Amino acid sequence: MKPPDEAHVEFGGVRMAFGQRVVFRDLSCRFPRGRMSVILGGSGSGKSTLLRLIGGLVRAQAGRIVVDGDEITTRSEREMYAVRKKLGMMFQDGALLDSLTVFENLAFPLREHTAMSEREIAAAVHESLAAVGLANVDDLLPNQLSGGMVKRASLARAIIMKPVILLCDEPFSGLDPLSV
Repeated sequence: MKPPDEAHVEFGGVRMAFGQRVVFRDLSCRFPRGRMSVILGGSGSGKSTLLRLIGGLVRAQAGRIVVDGDEITTRSEREMYAVRKKLGMMFQDGALLDSLTVFENLAFPLREHTAMSEREIAAAVHESLAAVGLANVDDLLPNQLSGGMVKRASLARAIIMKPVILLCDEPFSGLDPLSV
């Protein structure tokens, strides 16, 4: 077990730009293990980009990024696979696969990345859905859910693999009033 004072995610001198638009210039920060960290900022300030850098979905032009003790800046796409297995990611819009039911959306990563039986998968799906207050939505498609239900189904999918780090991009936007 890693010490609680160790950084779970660390940025050192990170530079990130999209063309001429510089998002981060010499960004250095630490996110401690075992703590909830919040990134606040205005629209377009780089919050989503920071999360995408942690997941290796975009690459920094300079600097160093360490995720759960692994320096990811120079890792190949293949090497990033092991790092991403430690992450649960909940995107702004939910990013559920619109042609799959809620059940299938949650079962998908388990089928792809584990040797679980269908019975175990069903139990894990129902456990994750119950954890976010969703029941009896297995057979619904994402477009049949309210905005808040999509968010919660997305959270259930993000936690189903029991990630070491959970990344949430605007987790409270679009929620139904009673669930906030």
